[in-house]
Amino acid sequence: MARQQARRGSSSMRGFREKSVRYVALAVLIAVVAATLAALVSSSADAATRPAVTVNGPSTVVAGRTLTLTGTAQAAGDRLRFFVSRWDARARSWKQVATGRLSASGRYSVSFRAGPVGRQRYQVMMDTLDASFSGERTVRVLPA
Repeated sequence: MARQQARRGSSSMRGFREKSVRYVALAVLIAVVAATLAALVSSSADAATRPAVTVNGPSTVVAGRTLTLTGTAQAAGDRLRFFVSRWDARARSWKQVATGRLSASGRYSVSFRAGPVGRQRYQVMMDTLDASFSGERTVRVLPA
């Protein structure tokens, strides 16, 4: 009788060990899948936080003087045409102030006369067949 109980006990221990090994293997598999997904999500988030169009330039400029905006676009190599617009608060619309083309590396530089006096929002925008890209810069235009 004691032998039968020992056998039953050892077979139940063996079953317990086999189940434990399965559970550990499943836990490891879930951890690997979770780590892979986390890496994918974080790299996608990095790409998503990087702006499609960067806009660099001075924070202030004197009205009537030349304002130069520079930057890059993720649509590099396309030699896309881009447009620079200024937000007109009275008309509640964007007014085009300059245009140009991206370089082959996706960089741009554009110059135009600054104005009117006050905080002005400038937008650099380009369209492709697939999407529109834009970036903004606020510049304080000082009286002459």
